[in-house]
Amino acid sequence: MATNEDDEEGSAKPMAATSVSARDVHVDRDSVAAGDDIDSHARRFTFPCDLAIEEVIERLVESGYLPTVSGGATWSVTSGVPIAVIAQGGPSKRVSWQPVDATKLQRQDGVIGLYFNYHTQHKPEVVLAILRRLRLNPFS
Repeated sequence: MATNEDDEEGSAKPMAATSVSARDVHVDRDSVAAGDDIDSHARRFTFPCDLAIEEVIERLVESGYLPTVSGGATWSVTSGVPIAVIAQGGPSKRVSWQPVDATKLQRQDGVIGLYFNYHTQHKPEVVLAILRRLRLNPFS
C-alpha cells in the first residue's frame, strides 16, 4: 500500500497501490501565496516499484498534494530535467513532452526527487513551449 509518510496529522495516509515492492519518492513544491510558505511542502511518498514515473506524478496530483488555486494553476514537474506540465482547474491534464527514464531522475540515498514548480495560471502549452527551449547543458 502506498502511503504519505508525512501526513499533517503525523500518521501514514493510505493511497492505492498494486504491488508489495516499494520505492520512496521525495516531493516538494513552490508556494502559491504568502501564507502557503509557513510550513515546508516537502513530503515523502511510497509507491510500487513497477509504477511508471508518469503514473507516480498522476497519483500525486490525485492525492491532493498540490493546493487548490482559485482560477486554476499550471505546474511543471522536474527532477534535474523538466518532466511534465500539469494544468489544474476543470479536468486536470498532464502534458508530457518526452518519455521519462526513471533511472535518470535525481536521487538521494535511493530516493527519487520530484519538484513541482508553480506557473500561476499560464496556459500549459505556453509553459511547455518555454521548457522545451530551456537549455540545461551549456556544452550542448
